[in-house]
Amino acid sequence: MITSVDTDFTLDAAASPELAQALRAQAVRSLAAIRTRLALRGSRSLV
Repeated sequence: MITSVDTDFTLDAAASPELAQALRAQAVRSLAAIRTRLALRGSRSLV
C-alpha cells in the first residue's frame, strides 16, 4: 500500500533548470490525478 509520495528528486548537474521544473510539474499533476481517482473510490491510502 502506498502511504506517502513526494515530488522531491535530484537530477544530474548538467540537467537544465527548465527540465527539472517540467519534471516537477508533471509529477505534481500525476499525483493530483492519482489522489482524485483514489478519493472517488473512497480510498485513504494516499493522502
